[in-house]
Amino acid sequence: MVLDGVLQHSQAESSNILVESTVAWVATNDASPLKGQDVEKLWYDILKNTTDTPMPAPDCSGRCHKDVTEDEIRLNAQGFLLSPQTLARTQFANALLQASQGDVTLLSTSLPEIYTWSLYVGLAIGCQDWALRTSSFEDFQAKIRIGEVFAPLNKGASQSWSLQASCIGWPAPLANPPAKLKVQTKDPILMVSVIRDPSTSYTWAVGMLEEIENHVLLTRNGDGHTSWGFGGVTTDAINHFLVTTEPPAPGTVLDS
Repeated sequence: MVLDGVLQHSQAESSNILVESTVAWVATNDASPLKGQDVEKLWYDILKNTTDTPMPAPDCSGRCHKDVTEDEIRLNAQGFLLSPQTLARTQFANALLQASQGDVTLLSTSLPEIYTWSLYVGLAIGCQDWALRTSSFEDFQAKIRIGEVFAPLNKGASQSWSLQASCIGWPAPLANPPAKLKVQTKDPILMVSVIRDPSTSYTWAVGMLEEIENHVLLTRNGDGHTSWGFGGVTTDAINHFLVTTEPPAPGTVLDS
């Protein structure tokens, strides 16, 4: 078995909102239109300019919100960071560049996503996994403060953040509460995790080393969510394990 991107379901809800990523790539990569700029300052300036008044998204034409708030920008940024491909990072850099010039079309929320059935299916499933129905708005405000202090770039805005906000007061019974596992298998499980995965944090993978006894952790020193679809040497290592059942050496770190 291979776990490509590892979720830990035993941590506290407050810990999960700190899953985040970095925008350092857009300031250092040759393919980025923002290379050499102070991207952190640019990011904060964009957020500041949309805190009180939404910024227009003139090219949406009914496909997305005609203007964008600070919260939308912080949440939608994660979508650009999921892919390990350079193209996605370039698109994110272009989105930030256009936003700094007053056009946030690329960071606007797509209108079809608001009404798609998959959004509600994901919400219904996710709300079976956490005890958030017992939380209150005041409790969530405390979590927001955690994000503001420990993850100032995005204030903790992520899939976990939006799920926790949406599941407060969820009426259906809790089916899968958080619990620490004790997985014991005859053959090793290959756990693959990316250092800068904005969806399934490397912290979760390291935490699951305590819960999966017969394991080998393979680390990709890179960006994006999961590794197999990237097609690098990590993909080759996964394929080799699936075909031969020979895992990489413990502690292996690959760069692609």
